[in-house]
Amino acid sequence: MKIFRWEQRYSQLSEVQLVKRAMKKDDLAFLELMRRYENYFIQMAYRYVKNEQDVMDLIQELAYRGLLNIHQLKEPKYFKTWMTRILINLAMNLWHKVELNELGEDLEAPSKGCLIEERMDLNRAIQKLRPDYQSVIKMHYFEDLSIEDISIRLQLKPNTVKSHLRRGKKALETMLKEDV
Repeated sequence: MKIFRWEQRYSQLSEVQLVKRAMKKDDLAFLELMRRYENYFIQMAYRYVKNEQDVMDLIQELAYRGLLNIHQLKEPKYFKTWMTRILINLAMNLWHKVELNELGEDLEAPSKGCLIEERMDLNRAIQKLRPDYQSVIKMHYFEDLSIEDISIRLQLKPNTVKSHLRRGKKALETMLKEDV
């Protein structure tokens, strides 16, 4: 495998140095960051979507959004965490689209009536939640992840995960009661 000069030069830099360069519109620095975390991002994407094409689409969109918005990153040392959040949000958006498509297919089956309406109400309510509450609720109830697993995946303290879960459930209850 041929190694280019820029790869040698950039591979010597720390993550923070690369992020600072990327924030100054150095695309090669951003490329090196993506190369360093490629396997991590792919593994993370596979946790949310199970098919290779969707994973590759997520990674491509992640790179695009990251490059486009890197100037918004406040602390260079949190690059990986920031990109992981973007990836999770992209995966959740994809998940919403799939859910809505499935719900649309369910609507054509008249025997399921009330249950479909309840699922649609729940999905609408979840979409109205703060993104951090959405993530925790989906991971816990739809992916059946433990508090510890969610804590590791989102890089949050377990008590923060519990708070988000509790507050998200309370907000959902309020929204769903208002709709009745």
